[in-house]
Amino acid sequence: MRQIIVGIDEGVILIDPDQSMLWANDAALAMHGVNERCQLRYRNNHVVKADPTPIERVVAGD
Repeated sequence: MRQIIVGIDEGVILIDPDQSMLWANDAALAMHGVNERCQLRYRNNHVVKADPTPIERVVAGD
């Protein structure tokens, strides 16, 4: 779904049922004046690779 959303010009933000923001495409970030994204890191300070993230691995059953 993210691959589809990333290419559209309209701002799209995915919100979790607990009302936390899960993901936003570049158009949404620009629309809201966000000029930086945070970088997810493990406790040992290694950068978490974009695909698959730990939560995606859990969902996949790894």
